[in-house]
Amino acid sequence: IFSDAQCSGVPDGFYGDPQQCDRYYECRDGKLVADELCPDGTVFNTEKPNDKPACELPFGIDCSSRPKLQPPQSTERCPRLYGLFRDERVCSVFIQCTNGEAYEHSCPENLYFNDQKGVCDWSDSVDGCNLPYSLGFSCPEYKEEEYLQYGDPRFPDPSDCRKLYVCIRHVYNKQNVLLPRHLSCEEGKVYNQEIQECDYPENVRGCENYYPQTDRRVASPSSSGASRRDGGNSVIRSSLNPAAAPRSIGAGGGAANRGPVGVPTRIRGINKEDIHQI
Repeated sequence: IFSDAQCSGVPDGFYGDPQQCDRYYECRDGKLVADELCPDGTVFNTEKPNDKPACELPFGIDCSSRPKLQPPQSTERCPRLYGLFRDERVCSVFIQCTNGEAYEHSCPENLYFNDQKGVCDWSDSVDGCNLPYSLGFSCPEYKEEEYLQYGDPRFPDPSDCRKLYVCIRHVYNKQNVLLPRHLSCEEGKVYNQEIQECDYPENVRGCENYYPQTDRRVASPSSSGASRRDGGNSVIRSSLNPAAAPRSIGAGGGAANRGPVGVPTRIRGINKEDIHQI
């Protein structure tokens, strides 16, 4: 328990409790002046400057050395007053709780809510959810030497010039498997299987008229994607649909802040500007 003794000789500011992650203290002029709890569902971030209380959602904050928390103040669909919680019935749905009021959000297609990170994530990266095989595409066998040389194998979507499948290695049931992820090139480009990059339609046979004539652009040498063998990893982020407003579940209505940005995955050799999660 903090006391004036712990505040003696330390700068004025706010300090996290050494045992309880959502509790903090304020020291002024060597004296303990406040003993406070963060709002239920948030924890005190000791990595932030201590000139003001830093109570935040727990994602990315290490509480392993101070695991105690205040008793939860639950409401009908909120385990705690504040937080992001996966729906127990549907892995792709999560609940944003604000002062005990619940707002429902849905992740983009083929993503599940990762309640360990607080973001929409690739379904094969989320514990407790079945792997979806509903994409209508199965990754073919791929030799180890090909994977090491070329990276994640990619295949065009035969129904849409702009889309492609990327096969990611994943350990499932203690075995290495390739799982497909459905991606899309940026607006104005289509997928070119010959160079395995997003490219302008006029460079891809059969996709020349994919976009209306007014949207077509002339390709330039500097516009192509990163080389497949450049050794780099491009971060691809998926975001919640900005047009989909959260739905209030509890009484009182009101608007909720937009949900979290989707967690990145890494795909080799494609510019992050050129490709997007569907």
